[in-house]
Amino acid sequence: MTSEHVSALLLVLLVVAGAVALWILQQQLHSEYTKAAQERLPSKIKVDAVEVGLDGTVVLYIRTLDDYTSKVQTFYLVDPVSDLALAVYNYEVTLSPGNVTRVLIPSYVLKGTSLPERSYLVLKTGSATSLTTVAVVPRQVLEQALAREFPKLAYKAYESSTNLNINHYVVLDPVRGDFRLHDEPTGKDSYGKAPLITDSEVGLPGWVPWSSRPFDSPVIIAVNPTYARRDWVFTVNLAGQPYRFYLQALGEDALGDYLLLWEDLYNPFRPPGSVDDWMDHVVRVTLFENGTLRIAIFRAKGGYRQAFYVGLPSIDAPPADPSAGCCSSSISNIGRLPCGDSCVYCKDFNAYWQVVSGGYYREFYVTSTVASP
Repeated sequence: MTSEHVSALLLVLLVVAGAVALWILQQQLHSEYTKAAQERLPSKIKVDAVEVGLDGTVVLYIRTLDDYTSKVQTFYLVDPVSDLALAVYNYEVTLSPGNVTRVLIPSYVLKGTSLPERSYLVLKTGSATSLTTVAVVPRQVLEQALAREFPKLAYKAYESSTNLNINHYVVLDPVRGDFRLHDEPTGKDSYGKAPLITDSEVGLPGWVPWSSRPFDSPVIIAVNPTYARRDWVFTVNLAGQPYRFYLQALGEDALGDYLLLWEDLYNPFRPPGSVDDWMDHVVRVTLFENGTLRIAIFRAKGGYRQAFYVGLPSIDAPPADPSAGCCSSSISNIGRLPCGDSCVYCKDFNAYWQVVSGGYYREFYVTSTVASP
């Protein structure tokens, strides 16, 4: 084979290689274009219905008028006059032609936002550079939502088995974060705001002096960002040691899903020398559209007798003492005897309740009640 033949063959190989490379590039560009088209933001949305949940969550039933499917996860509550976002939150949905999709404006977003006195607000979705209006929310809907309240919850700690009058309790609104801590021996009350954690992890230092406490609240509230539609794990990183709480999916019709973590030593009127992990009593509370309130225990531990309450009429209402025989030392006996007005269950002195499986804390007692509107 002459050098001319070799050169010609190399030229052919180069042309073929170039054509193959061009074809691969075209396929990649086509794939990226197709993916981008599938991820296009919605441009036209219609609201079919609006409801207000028992806790003040606004439920929108919407459908896209576009001829393509789009996925969105970020929503903006916007002031129509200034065009500024008053609140931003995540709620992942897929909008498909012909299908009605449920979208929430969570009550904790509405009640945690300073809303201007406008005749309406606007809910938008998209990116920071391209927004699509989802719905106009009239003032009467906002006022109705703000007027509704989540059932008040309470923890009560009995410190002495020989004198049950030595106790303290905290009454809590898990949506607003408002709480009242009452100390029975001194008769004093303290009002405050519990932190609402919207991330999937919180870090705590472990045992620290009272003066160095990481939170000025007896309770931490973790807000499930999936609204119980998908499995979710919340982690307490305690001095480098992870404690993982596995919250299983509960379906599509939850209005709010909250994990409450209580430090039962917390008491500003008779402060302890130190505080620990905010995991003395961990309860999951989920409210559904039909008014069902689901309660699930993850952990209850320590020397104190602990009672948990649901449905107190206000922050200022005192939780009654549990009925005789209600308090249990064993997980297997929870709920066997009625605990009295508003009291769901009671852990007795020095009992430790928890179930750990596969490295996760799991629900071990689930009950439900009907929330009052």
